[in-house]
Amino acid sequence: AISPPKNLALLQSPNSTGENIKLGDGLLKLDAIEIQDRLSRTQNELKSLEAQKEKLLTSPITDNSSLTSAEIALNRAQEDYSDTKSKGEKAISNAQSAVSSAESALYEAQRKLDAYIPPTPEPDPTPAAESSGIEESSQSPGSGETSSENDDYQKLLSDVETCKASLSEARSLLESARSEHEANLKTSARSIEDARIALEGQRKQQGQTETESAQTKKANNIEAEKLTLDIEKKNSDIKQLEKLSSDGFIVKAESDGTVLSVI
Repeated sequence: AISPPKNLALLQSPNSTGENIKLGDGLLKLDAIEIQDRLSRTQNELKSLEAQKEKLLTSPITDNSSLTSAEIALNRAQEDYSDTKSKGEKAISNAQSAVSSAESALYEAQRKLDAYIPPTPEPDPTPAAESSGIEESSQSPGSGETSSENDDYQKLLSDVETCKASLSEARSLLESARSEHEANLKTSARSIEDARIALEGQRKQQGQTETESAQTKKANNIEAEKLTLDIEKKNSDIKQLEKLSSDGFIVKAESDGTVLSVI
């Protein structure tokens, strides 16, 4: 029994029923043009199947850029929080130092004011004016000293008031620094939370993508196995057609035997 490729035009069957044949004897003459055409088509089909198989077995490149960006965003948000915290604490520390300095200045100014004792006026050595008609001077000898003493006292009072105003301003700045620091920390903490939520979303999406990719890979492997069988069949057909071509498009006996029937 011989098994030439199916659906090929038979040009000649030189043997008769009951005829004895030997290995290599020609049995069937086939159409050369049709065989060459079949061979070309089969080779093209093989290339197509191999390309499909290669595509199925090629693992898609996983895009981790979104996940990486989310991780970077969270790290930056955390760094910004630490930076904001450090700057805020430094501003508060400076403001507290300013308050302490203002309190010390006020304490010193108040101490000087409380310690101020006006000097005792010296007795007037000028003898009493005689009734002879000499007029008394319009300004007492000690009036200049009184004016100077008053100026010293007013300056001490002014220093106290200035220090009180400076202390009030310093305390206001300290309160502002604390409020600003608290607001900035809340904003930074909110940024961290937003970045963390975004990262969790990317991780979840990445997990779903990997699961889907694994399922697709499994299905592709099954399909690739089917294509492997088709490829093997195409290779077998090509070898048979190439052998026919090399044998002059004649089907030859593969062993000694007897012709049982003629097509």
